[in-house]
Amino acid sequence: MEMIIMLAVIAALIALVYWKNVKNDVSVSAGQRPEEQEVTAKLDYFSEATGWHATFYNGSVLCHGVFVNLSEGQGRSGVSLPAVVVGKPEGDREFYSLRA
Repeated sequence: MEMIIMLAVIAALIALVYWKNVKNDVSVSAGQRPEEQEVTAKLDYFSEATGWHATFYNGSVLCHGVFVNLSEGQGRSGVSLPAVVVGKPEGDREFYSLRA
């Protein structure tokens, strides 16, 4: 009896994970963009290679991001500004991507 209950629970979890993945794939293929998160980012430093680096809070977690649309003359270290998180760290990318 316990074995049947365990198998039913495992099957339900697999079905739930599969349904969630299919639902996400359908929404992306329908042209819907994932919701972008608005944050307040504090500019830290400018790098010639990557641009402006900033820190921001994602909930209660301190995160590091790089602005994709700010040039050197458009910011100053220590300044806080509203930003939108447009990309998360994946693969070899170490930082969040931010847009002012």
